[in-house]
This record gives sequence, C-alpha cells and structure tokens, in this order.
Amino acid sequence: MLLSTAYKHPPEIVSSHVTIGNGGEAALAQLDRRAQNPHYAFQRTILHVAEALREAKLEPTVGHASDYVILQRNAIRRFKACAPFVADLIEKYKNRNKCGTGRR
Repeated sequence: MLLSTAYKHPPEIVSSHVTIGNGGEAALAQLDRRAQNPHYAFQRTILHVAEALREAKLEPTVGHASDYVILQRNAIRRFKACAPFVADLIEKYKNRNKCGTGRR
C-alpha cells in the first residue's frame, strides 16, 4: 500500500503508484508503459522501478539510487540498487512490451 501525503490531511491510500520530484513525470510514464500495478510479482516490480529510475535520470538533477527498500507486513527488506540481478532483469526484458512478449 502506498500513502500519499502531499498537501493531504490525513494521508490518502494510493491504489497503484506515484512518483515525485524531478524526473517524476518521466518515471511515471515508464511505469504506465509497463502497466505497473500492485499485483505484479516482486521481480517484475523491481524491473519496472529500475526502468522508471533510468527514465527519471534523464533529468540532470536526479541522482543514482543506492538501495531498494521493500516494506512488507512483517518485514523490511533492503538490497543494493546495483545488485547483479537487477542489471540482469533489465537486460533480459529491455525489449519486451507491457504484456511481456514482443517488441515495444
């Protein structure tokens, strides 16, 4: 679940995803191209977030990600954004469309 708190009292539940800051619009457009939603598997979500960050970084003021943080009901998981499996996912699926087959 994501909570959006920008200018909202109390926070609102966001049903899918949001992006903020410089590069946020480009990141959101990439997530939309991939039809990202809360029901996708962990690996697919990481791929989509990594792709969205790559798009956001076209804005010169957007820096590099350090870690990914996954919030779950009973756990917080953290791993390096430069982990080899993330690069492997990006390379393996870079030419797939939102349905997972074929070219964009």
